[in-house]
Amino acid sequence: MKNFRLKSLFSASSLLNIAGIAVAVAAFYIILVSTSFEINFNKDIKDCQNIYQVSITALDFHDSPMNMIPRPLGEKIINTMPFIESGGCFRQTYKGEIFAQKNGAWENLHLQTASCTPQILEIFGFDFCEGKPEDFSAEGKVIISRSAAEKFSLNIGSMLKTSPRDSVVYEVAAVFDDFSKNTEFAEYDVIKFIGDADIDQMFLWGYVYYFKVKDA
Repeated sequence: MKNFRLKSLFSASSLLNIAGIAVAVAAFYIILVSTSFEINFNKDIKDCQNIYQVSITALDFHDSPMNMIPRPLGEKIINTMPFIESGGCFRQTYKGEIFAQKNGAWENLHLQTASCTPQILEIFGFDFCEGKPEDFSAEGKVIISRSAAEKFSLNIGSMLKTSPRDSVVYEVAAVFDDFSKNTEFAEYDVIKFIGDADIDQMFLWGYVYYFKVKDA
């Protein structure tokens, strides 16, 4: 009789019910985590409620808003709006395009890189553990995250390249503290000074503009 009850307890229908409950719990957990991530995204950034991303919609209003715009348009927007305290541009580049010299050879660090204007550092409140943001405002300068600096033994003055064959060398100007995982800049380890790249190119739609508004 005990064996019969044990078999009945784990019948096919019971196992299906248990599996269904497990799937439902897993789905609920995924939804809960995803929702929490979205709601709390960038909340760790100081004055996040005052930071906005520029997006535009095509004139026919049928397309979804686009956050990648040409630099002349972005510059005009942030320079003509009186309520904007500071504005700047940002551009993501591909992972694995940064090399450092190790033991006489250029080694690919496989780090996520980006480019930006100095204003982005102010808008998003970058904290620096080495160097200062003013040293970033020059051609050929980069800043790196603390975790990347520690992992690859990099510091202020270290030289980097985007290719071993490239004649252009970038110098580390400062080291910034890593952002928390649930923020805009958590994934980037190397950020290059963008300068005036494409500043007059109206047809290159590859730049993201952010601005910070003044407190009411």
